[in-house]
Amino acid sequence: MRQIGARVIRTMPKERFHLYLADKVLSGCRGNLPYEIHGQATGPQGSIFFTGAISPDIFFYDLPFFSLSPLGNALHDLIERKTICIIFDWIAHTRISGIGYRISGKTPEPTNPIPQSAGHTASVAGAILWGLGFASHFLADAAWHPVIDELSRDRLWTEAAIREQGAASKGRRWKRFLIPASLHVRSTASPRVGLFPASPRLTVSGPRPVPSSPLSRHRLLESELEALRVAGSPSEKKYDDFLKNFAADRGRIFEIASYYRRFLEFAGLWSHGGPADPGGGRGRARLPQGAQVLERRIVRCFLFQNFLLRLFANTMLGAQRDRLLRLWPFLGVLVTPVRPFLPALFSGVLPEERNPFSDCFLERSLTYVQLHFCALAQRLSQIPARRD
Repeated sequence: MRQIGARVIRTMPKERFHLYLADKVLSGCRGNLPYEIHGQATGPQGSIFFTGAISPDIFFYDLPFFSLSPLGNALHDLIERKTICIIFDWIAHTRISGIGYRISGKTPEPTNPIPQSAGHTASVAGAILWGLGFASHFLADAAWHPVIDELSRDRLWTEAAIREQGAASKGRRWKRFLIPASLHVRSTASPRVGLFPASPRLTVSGPRPVPSSPLSRHRLLESELEALRVAGSPSEKKYDDFLKNFAADRGRIFEIASYYRRFLEFAGLWSHGGPADPGGGRGRARLPQGAQVLERRIVRCFLFQNFLLRLFANTMLGAQRDRLLRLWPFLGVLVTPVRPFLPALFSGVLPEERNPFSDCFLERSLTYVQLHFCALAQRLSQIPARRD
């Protein structure tokens, strides 16, 4: 969540990659989490935890006018200022005080104590699982944003040319490509400015245009990361099935929307009269006055997010990613490619600890997230739960 040029980049990593990271964190914390948390997160209610992991960015999917994007910005600003401590405080408050909503039709009805009725029922356990998944998202952002944002800056990118392997010195054919400026390879073979023949290990096939903005480069890095870690992996079907089942289960969506609304109220980002002003006198975008952040708006954002995540991960679309990059780059950078090309380009060039595509960086980031996640969960287990 850092400033890049004139834009603030807030959606990193992509949400399917967030599912992957949350899954890894949960597995890595096995044995260090209280059973009441780990047992439920890996059980039938585990979908609530994983939904929490992709919840923070839903307001950026408020199509078609994106009127709730300022709320998404305000939420990320809040976590940046107060860290995940505010999420811990909300979970702790919920654990002590209880929370009850009966999900009936389109509007969750407040109840107290927590009802035990048919269908999905909001509960303390569900709220805790969602809150922990929610926290895992921001912990992952903290581990990945600095490097991704640095690689997205203007000064690190330029156009370069990569020579086809086997091309003769005369009549050498050049391919337009993009690489960070720090990866330039010295050469005197061509007098053309900005074109540098690269070593064979950097050679790739097919022309790809240079993204025109830090935001586009950021999104390109996201899609490449998702392709590397998720696309084609055994976990991909698991996450796709999760997204498909979640979209079909409206009761579950409204249940989680009730948790989300309660958190926004607790954090001061929403009131019954409408959204709170996130500006705070510091020049941030203001929310439209009188707008109502209701469960149905949250549900709408979840459904748009779900649809687009599955669309951009479609393999048929991914096979056309390079063509989309040339014709509609703003769309192409959002598509998860069938085969990523940046991992091979960065391998051995960037230091392993600064290369987001390296196993070393992944392991270090997971260690960071697991350490803080386990500490959060263990602190919560020490808080006495309400007995209903």
